[in-house]
Amino acid sequence: MANTYIGATKLWSIDTTGNISTSGIWIRKIVYLPAAANNDLIFTDTSDNNAIVLRAGASDATPIQLDFGDKGWRLDSLKCGTIDGGTAYVYVR
Repeated sequence: MANTYIGATKLWSIDTTGNISTSGIWIRKIVYLPAAANNDLIFTDTSDNNAIVLRAGASDATPIQLDFGDKGWRLDSLKCGTIDGGTAYVYVR
């Protein structure tokens, strides 16, 4: 599959590595649905510096959710550096 942005709902659906934004982005919320235990999701900036690191539990694949509130968190750039399995949903403002 491919990373997809839905403008009407300001939602990124991410299941592969690659650039999300190279010119700045405000993140409101991230929901990661790992496919299996120990799956990693690592967001970096475009220089490959870690920004957000999430990992599924050692014995389960429970969804992980980060909420940055209505104001959100601004990053100069965003790239999915690693996604072992599953899908991440990034809500932007």
